[in-house]
Amino acid sequence: MVLEELMGLTDEEFMDSLMVASNIRKLGRMELLYTCVADLVFFLHRTGMDDLLGGMEHYYDPNDYNRVIYHSKSEDASDRIKQILADADKLLVECEGACDESSAYQLLVRVLKEQTVVEESGARRLKTKEDGAMGSQILQNPSNPDATYREKAGKQNRGYTANVVETVGDNGSIVTDYQYEKTHIVTASS
Repeated sequence: MVLEELMGLTDEEFMDSLMVASNIRKLGRMELLYTCVADLVFFLHRTGMDDLLGGMEHYYDPNDYNRVIYHSKSEDASDRIKQILADADKLLVECEGACDESSAYQLLVRVLKEQTVVEESGARRLKTKEDGAMGSQILQNPSNPDATYREKAGKQNRGYTANVVETVGDNGSIVTDYQYEKTHIVTASS
């Protein structure tokens, strides 16, 4: 408490939380799924496992992302998502055991678990509101898998929460403690 005494600060403390944004792009669900599939395809290609791709080489074509996400307006978005999900399922089967330790494989498994449902027929589809809410911890962007989602003061935030304790006095204030962690949404039942 020496610094506080030197500055003439009292023991009056205030606590506040603030959002620390992650420098990631907001991705739509199709972009998120596509990116996770493409990242695993890139991993397989880089590590010489092209035999597991089975016709998915287009994912490492630099123009494929724009073609699938932006330039295929004539093709229904639900058809494009179905194709991405089919490719994801095919990769899961091909890569199981061979890529389990790869972060690209783990992120694909994670995004499919968080964003999709496998129906009794075996078909995979996107989760809907009827399937239950998706929590704040779901993958926002594979380039920063720890970033979470939170809405505060009417703004959408992807990143982290910082809690700051500030000691205040007549001569100013100083941050005396802080905590930095993933964003958590607090609900009435928490």
